[in-house]
Amino acid sequence: MSNVTNYNEVSKSYDSGRKAADAHVIKSLMENFTGKEVRDMDLVDIGCGTGNYSEYFMQFEPRSLTLFDASEGMLNKAKGKVTTSASSKTKLSFHQVVLPDMPFQDNSFDAGMINLVLHHLEVNPDGKSFPNVSKTLKEAYRVLKPGGVLTIITETPETIDGTWFGQLVPQTCKRWHKRFPSHTQMTTMFKEAGFSLKSALKSLMPSYLPGYGHLDGPLHESWRNNNSFWGLCTESEIQDMIDHIKQMKNDGQFQTFFEKHDQVYKLFTQAVVSNKLQFRMSNVTDYNEVSKSYDTGRKAADAHVIKSLMEHFTGKDVKDMDLVDIGCGTGNYSEYFMQFEPNSLTLFDASEGMLNKAKGKVTTSASSKTKLSFHHVVLPDMPFPENSFDAGMINLVLHHLEENPDGKSFPNAAKALKEAFRVLRPGGVLTITTETPENLEGNWFAHLVPEATKRWYKRLPTHAHIKNMLEDAGFSMKSSYKTLMASYFPEQRDLEGPLHESWRNLNSFWAICTQSEIQDMVEKVTQMKNENSLREFFQKHDTTYSVGALEIFAAQK
Repeated sequence: MSNVTNYNEVSKSYDSGRKAADAHVIKSLMENFTGKEVRDMDLVDIGCGTGNYSEYFMQFEPRSLTLFDASEGMLNKAKGKVTTSASSKTKLSFHQVVLPDMPFQDNSFDAGMINLVLHHLEVNPDGKSFPNVSKTLKEAYRVLKPGGVLTIITETPETIDGTWFGQLVPQTCKRWHKRFPSHTQMTTMFKEAGFSLKSALKSLMPSYLPGYGHLDGPLHESWRNNNSFWGLCTESEIQDMIDHIKQMKNDGQFQTFFEKHDQVYKLFTQAVVSNKLQFRMSNVTDYNEVSKSYDTGRKAADAHVIKSLMEHFTGKDVKDMDLVDIGCGTGNYSEYFMQFEPNSLTLFDASEGMLNKAKGKVTTSASSKTKLSFHHVVLPDMPFPENSFDAGMINLVLHHLEENPDGKSFPNAAKALKEAFRVLRPGGVLTITTETPENLEGNWFAHLVPEATKRWYKRLPTHAHIKNMLEDAGFSMKSSYKTLMASYFPEQRDLEGPLHESWRNLNSFWAICTQSEIQDMVEKVTQMKNENSLREFFQKHDTTYSVGALEIFAAQK
């Protein structure tokens, strides 16, 4: 069942420290890309463990749910748990199966999930080849129906380095690295299996392991049994680790060790009112002008994830919510939400041009069930009563709020978050989609204009900045992700895009460039194009698949 851990034994206590982390996001991915609701799906839980994820899906009454695992102990746990919560509408089946084999017919399932399983599949991984993982993906492709969706939750070599406890046993960490395919390796294996990669996210909070921050945890076998990482340690490594922790505790250094090495938030599984009486929407870009062509190259990236966060943390369906779109732009995100007929939707923006685009778009798709309102408002002010909304969203707005950013303080962003806290109801959820300095580093075109990039860095609050501002505003941060695909800007990988003003207008990054910087960049791109080295430049600098293209935050009042 696993060459790392005896899961028949671990199954006895597994649920004491593990949960179905981000299951609501998995659901949103399945529904968004299949175009079906879970209740109309045949699902398969591949390597189901004790059935935590399947138990989550049972509340939505899928047409059928098939669970299989190599461990009889884990499967029995799953069977007891899932049958208890089963609806008569769902056909259940359980199978003891050892991956990579899947003894099911072709085209059997609408969606499948593989959660924290891949690292168990290779007996002697070298970190370069993963034949069993590859075969598993091919089998998953075979058993899914055309248009079916496979979701995978896994660590990668990079995410392992972000866990504080991994640094307690560095030699184990090196061995553990080799058990995980990298993002690039996964992408290649998906393609070879026949899949098209549609979305990729990094979770920046270790929600799969609720006891993650328990500093004394590594001292206890029951805590270590919740993570198969420890199954790779030798007895001497475990003892050395225990001695090391006890020494640090005695020296008063343990908390310092944790704070130094806890990098999950980086690596894991992220409107100015002028003193003069004049209108001002953004000190970077003239969005009245940009609004004319904005929708040609931008879309509501990962809007289904935002919906899942709102519904999961409020406990309400969107149809029962009063929503606010803060800095709505041309209304791409609001248009997405209209299909779910929210109780009300309030949109505001500082740009009259963008707001008019949003009004035309959203009213066209409006249902009579949804009360709509549009407001010309300059952030950070929000002229609405306290406790007005169940959920709000701020999408790709924060970098416009500071006139002279120093990269350290963001007073207008902080005030906007405090205003959002005020206008949300108790239990209300705020989602933020934004770029961070680290994300910017992964954009290949940022390396074409290095001086402008340095200035742009200062406009972007870091993950830590945003977390601190949310907490200062009164919010509790509930979830955060890095999106590993630039789906908000589908044309980002057009290598000749930077040569064209229309392409540059789709990203306010370019507005911070001087004319001479633009001209130098155009000449550089043209020269690389002529020398056939432009793709090489792109491949060297495009690292969004690692550092992320954007971060998504969810916080609750």
